[in-house]
Amino acid sequence: MRLWSPEDGVYRAHAQQLTRRLPAHPAAVPLYLGGRTRLLALDFDAKHCGRQGVDNDVARCLRWIGDCGGKAIADRSTSGGRHVLIPLPMGIALTRADLEPLLRLLAEQLPSLDITPMLNPATGCITPPGSRCREGGFRELDGSLDDAVQALTVRSDAGFVLRLARLLEMHDRALLPHYPASSASAPCTVRTTTVHTSRATGTAGAEASPLWEDSGDRARLRTQIRLRTPMPSAVRAFAMNGSAPANGRWRARDGRLDRSAARQAVLAAAVLRGYCLSDIRAQLPAAGGTWAGFADAYHRYGAGGDAALGRDWDAACRWANRIAPEFRSLAHKSKEHTGGWWGDNSRTKKQARWLTAATQWVDAQWPRSPRRWSALAVLQALAYGSAIGGTVVRGVPIVELGGRSVSLMAAGIPETTVWQVLRELRELPGSPILRTRRGAGLLADAYALVRPEDDRPDSSNPAASQTVRVEPVHPAWSILGLHCRRLYEIVLGDRAATPTEELRRPE
Repeated sequence: MRLWSPEDGVYRAHAQQLTRRLPAHPAAVPLYLGGRTRLLALDFDAKHCGRQGVDNDVARCLRWIGDCGGKAIADRSTSGGRHVLIPLPMGIALTRADLEPLLRLLAEQLPSLDITPMLNPATGCITPPGSRCREGGFRELDGSLDDAVQALTVRSDAGFVLRLARLLEMHDRALLPHYPASSASAPCTVRTTTVHTSRATGTAGAEASPLWEDSGDRARLRTQIRLRTPMPSAVRAFAMNGSAPANGRWRARDGRLDRSAARQAVLAAAVLRGYCLSDIRAQLPAAGGTWAGFADAYHRYGAGGDAALGRDWDAACRWANRIAPEFRSLAHKSKEHTGGWWGDNSRTKKQARWLTAATQWVDAQWPRSPRRWSALAVLQALAYGSAIGGTVVRGVPIVELGGRSVSLMAAGIPETTVWQVLRELRELPGSPILRTRRGAGLLADAYALVRPEDDRPDSSNPAASQTVRVEPVHPAWSILGLHCRRLYEIVLGDRAATPTEELRRPE
């Protein structure tokens, strides 16, 4: 930690060990270790924007973080400044170069944000909750201590940093979800324009956004991001005849149908499938369409029905803005939307090729042995970890993951099993993994995902290259049994086109 010097008014350059007793002066802890950080620390300064400006900025920031699957710990000082600490996902340690584009995007939207600490890997530091303040008093934690510990334990979702960056940049700030500030006046005005998505996606906005195409009432999600599945039957039934499902969906507390929720479900399903507002109007009976039930839900507005439809459509589009980055990469698959990254995705091409070769190597190494199922789960976890947070050195993916992170990505198999598999794999000749750095302190082992020496197509198992997916192993397999996963993926990948002999081949 570095202590603040009241004589000089700065933090001392000399660092000292943490102590169990609270220091007599404000103490800051370093943000980087070895040039990498596992924490995104945001410092909001009240000097220029005042307390209200800081509170408005923090409120917006926390909502963006939550929308992108992040966990946050916030505190406040006696001066009105606030800190927001965001634990990065499991197994992810980023450099300044990785974070700087994201930090500058945040600074453009949040005037009271000071990104200087995060831009200084050598001496960047932050005062944690509970530390003394320069003005007297202590930094007070927002929320409970249990919530803060939970955030540090669970950490942010995988892909959080990428989602947040896309959220901030995908509309060139024009379509950024806007969260109103407090009704009290704020000295700083956040440079976020309140817009209605379907109206504001003009030519310039559409060019800047990777999500929307066309403009005005013709604005719709781009083709490559749309869902290709049919509209859910319950949603379609309400749109056509106003009927509600028997399971109580869209029911209010008094038991009656909540038409507002039902019509919003129709709009949400429509926007994700590429409808625009003009398409919605074309489905109404007045235009010769068949959505009579959907039109009836707006009768209560009388002449204002079209305006109400426009407001609901804008809400559906803003919602799509927030969730579209989550499935954007998945929509590029040539196969049906299933929730994973298939091997033909260009984003994960290196990892998919490696995982295919590694899978065939393991099958050849341990034929008919139950130990290979754990090995394959661990290798798939390494491939996914490399895709979301690894690096590539001279064309070779490098991944740094701790045992717990691998365990969580490998269907929750015990950490002891993870260590045993990794130890056994790296000691075998021709192994697909090569340990490039031994873990020390907060740094985990680093592995290069190398091509196995016996890397040749396995003609006896042609389905291997078609079933590989770069994604976490679903935790359901820890209950159903990892040995059942191969059969499921063969059927899913080939759509039952695999010869019966291949499906019956002993495992």
